[in-house]
Amino acid sequence: MFKFLSNRTKKFASTLFGKSEFQNRMALNTVKLILNDIDVLYKEYRTHAGPGVLFFNPESPNKSSYLNVKQIKEDLSRAEEFCDEGTASFLKKVISMAERTKLKDPVVVMVEPARLSVHVLNIEESTKQLEELASAVGKC
Repeated sequence: MFKFLSNRTKKFASTLFGKSEFQNRMALNTVKLILNDIDVLYKEYRTHAGPGVLFFNPESPNKSSYLNVKQIKEDLSRAEEFCDEGTASFLKKVISMAERTKLKDPVVVMVEPARLSVHVLNIEESTKQLEELASAVGKC
């Protein structure tokens, strides 16, 4: 399984896992806690603010925020006003995902210095993949 992963994923996995069994278990549990925190936070925001997206900034978590669809549509209008086709296209995709996603699946935009990426986070599937990744790296 490990040989089919991207180089970026392999590097991340090797950094996070591949040490002792105890350290692997600690890292796995830490990532699971973070995923669960994201899930709880998303559901609380969605309940109070309506459908939307959690913009998560891993480098500055205190700058992370939740925007509901109305707020994102306002940003879309600004992007279109400034003829920023790339941002407008991305925001249309984000709005579409936020409006059609079930409450149980958080929509998260990862905010990185060079890019934004949008993901629907399935906690059960993510946990399963993490466990497989930890197991694969631990065997290498």
